[in-house]
Amino acid sequence: MSPSSPTKPPIRAVAVAAAAVLTLAVWIVSVPLLGYELMVPSDDGLSEVRLRAVIVTALAVPLAGWAAIEVLERVTRHAPTVWLVGALAVLAISFAPLLDNDMPRATALVFTIMRFTIATALIPAIMLSTRPPRTPSRSQPGDDARHDTRG
Repeated sequence: MSPSSPTKPPIRAVAVAAAAVLTLAVWIVSVPLLGYELMVPSDDGLSEVRLRAVIVTALAVPLAGWAAIEVLERVTRHAPTVWLVGALAVLAISFAPLLDNDMPRATALVFTIMRFTIATALIPAIMLSTRPPRTPSRSQPGDDARHDTRG
């Protein structure tokens, strides 16, 4: 699809919305239904992660990914590859805080599920909404433009 294709933004917008809704579903199952308390290390010991922070993060991360692919598509023909490598690097780096010994294991587990939920909603949608760069097609015998007699 070309950068001006009308189907790209809806696919990407749906992916952002899906990432947020599915992450919210993970929070609903984990916190109100299963009773987990999402606590993160802070200067004062442990602080509770509120729903607002989950929603903001679940929207901000995919929106940043969408913005990144839009910029990359304008500056490089390798946008999908560059974006995918960057997205996977960001996903990998995002796990670093979960390795903190002060992070409760239940919180680390729920955050891991949330990270994979966002990645699962966003990465395939972005990759499906981009088109690999066009490679020159091989000319067939008789297709040589030098022999074109049209005026």
